[in-house]
Amino acid sequence: MFNSVLLIEDNLGDARLVSNHLSGRFKEEGAMLQAPTLAAGLDVLRRKPVDLVLLDLGLPDSHGLQGYFAVQQQAPDTPVLILTGTDDEEQATQALRVGAQEYLPKQQANSVTLVRAMRHAVERGKQKRALRDSESRMRALVDAAGEGVLQLDSQGRVIYLNAWASQMLGLPADGAGTTCGGQPVTFLDLVRPADQGTAQALLSTSVGRRSSRELGLLRPDGARCWVMAAASSYALPDEAVPETVLILTDITLRKLDEDGLRQVKHELEHGAIRRAAMLEAATADLQAINRAMTHDLQSPLHGIIGMTRLIRTDDQALLPATAQLRLESLEQSALEMNDLLCGLTSVAALNTHVPLRDALDLSTMAQEIATRLCADSPSRDVRWIIAPVLHAWGDQALVTKLLENLLDNAWKYSAQTSQAVIEFGQEEAPARGVATYFVRDNGQGFDPAAASLLFEPFQRRLASRKRAGNGLGLAVVKRIVAAHGGEVWAECQPGVATTFRFTLERASRRVPLC
Repeated sequence: MFNSVLLIEDNLGDARLVSNHLSGRFKEEGAMLQAPTLAAGLDVLRRKPVDLVLLDLGLPDSHGLQGYFAVQQQAPDTPVLILTGTDDEEQATQALRVGAQEYLPKQQANSVTLVRAMRHAVERGKQKRALRDSESRMRALVDAAGEGVLQLDSQGRVIYLNAWASQMLGLPADGAGTTCGGQPVTFLDLVRPADQGTAQALLSTSVGRRSSRELGLLRPDGARCWVMAAASSYALPDEAVPETVLILTDITLRKLDEDGLRQVKHELEHGAIRRAAMLEAATADLQAINRAMTHDLQSPLHGIIGMTRLIRTDDQALLPATAQLRLESLEQSALEMNDLLCGLTSVAALNTHVPLRDALDLSTMAQEIATRLCADSPSRDVRWIIAPVLHAWGDQALVTKLLENLLDNAWKYSAQTSQAVIEFGQEEAPARGVATYFVRDNGQGFDPAAASLLFEPFQRRLASRKRAGNGLGLAVVKRIVAAHGGEVWAECQPGVATTFRFTLERASRRVPLC
């Protein structure tokens, strides 16, 4: 009994005859589908799976085995029975060779022979799928093995290699045993000249026996590896020369002798010494640049700033308004450059600082910073909310710098707010499993989409604050927090609040952090 059978036949009389032969041979829900052309049959196969295809080779839109190849491509798992009006033995042999399950001339078809041929075709299709599945499982097992596996034909050419062998030999991982250019690879081409005789003897292993040899192999990229190659041969019915299976075990590390190891060690040590010297020289250069920024560059800037202020103050009545604006712009540019140099100096100073853990009173540190900021700008009316008794462990100098940068940031960007509020405290429920501290202000805020860029140097211009800054202060904050094993992140509700949160590593011992 069949579920569904597709008959591709353009002759209505032959189609009716086949239908009569199959009468009563379908299950209750089954049916025979009929297509008058190859194109119509392929369309049926695209829409509906069938148990079997009965295919005529003399269709209006196909000739010979073209129709079979098209059906096979569309439905490779569906068995095909060639049912044609030509009793051609050569064509029948060719059809069976390329994969058709049966070939039955129409004049030989009746209710008995047709049903028998259909059953044979379905059964052979099942066997073909089972064989293919078995082969796939076997290849998967070989590919998963921890050894390289090669299959060589009777001429010693690689016809299959697993993933391990592909990686070991530097050949494409397609299992076909070809070079990147698609040329077949002979195993002897991979063996170094000194081991050619050994490899020849290995490939001459008799059928039913097994032998192994150590071989030095040369990969196509010129690299060398050593393997223990185990060979066994098997004979095919139609081949006089047997084929060979090689199992390769990588023993390259074992073949490195003590002199080679010492040479490698010497080269590594020499390279480490050379890199250390380069690093020391680079550090010295950075320190020299740092000294230049702190003195050689900042001193002229201070002169420019001071002289500009003197001119604006002493000669204010003599200077036109345009000159006053230009001097003010010049002074502002010099101040911004001075801020940039100070930021770069702070970043560079972190490289030479060896942080320690101390017991810190964060509330007192924050209060001292707030007092200093208020003294510098007594005209500002800012409400400070500093939580009492906040303690942590960390480096006194670095954490002070961290708080200075965050509180100065809040002070600076709340300057345009009529009732500015700056708050420093600790979260009630830590977000990261450790104490989470925060600095919050109700200033201008920033674009929430740019939050991840705030802590990157020179990225502050992407924020929406009126004065962009150079971002070095927050970059220093990020590095200090990272040195303490913590995290820092920012959140903003534009026009409501800007919050910077950070964590510090839990610790209770005075030990170096690095």
